[in-house]
Amino acid sequence: MRYFLDLTAAFDKLWNTGALLYLKKIGIEGRLLYWLTDFLKSRKIKVKYAGETTQIEETINGCPQGSVLSPIIFSLVMNTLKHAIDDHNDSIHNLHKINLSQFVDDGAIWTTTKKSTKAFLVSRALFAPLSNGAKSSALKLILLKLK
Repeated sequence: MRYFLDLTAAFDKLWNTGALLYLKKIGIEGRLLYWLTDFLKSRKIKVKYAGETTQIEETINGCPQGSVLSPIIFSLVMNTLKHAIDDHNDSIHNLHKINLSQFVDDGAIWTTTKKSTKAFLVSRALFAPLSNGAKSSALKLILLKLK
């Protein structure tokens, strides 16, 4: 059984504070961390639509699109999905492991068993932590099932 994952408007909704905390947790520190903090925070935007322009507002969340750095930061933060799956697999001791393939904000999880009902139950066991992780990072997780 396979499930495809899609994080809706992922770059726009990245929780910057959480991303910076995670980057620090994995060992990024010093000037690089300060530089990444400056890159993610204190960004200002305005919107122009139908000839009207909004006031300039400071963004709270979001990873700037169009930069080479943004997909790298986002991919590092998305390793939390891999960690959630690794934790799940470690807890079940070689029974019906969950597999993950991932590219930036899209991915797939799957498991193989002889009975599809068992594969369904194993796969569903991981959805709560994935959804909770997505909620805590202000990202909406979309799961698409394929048999």
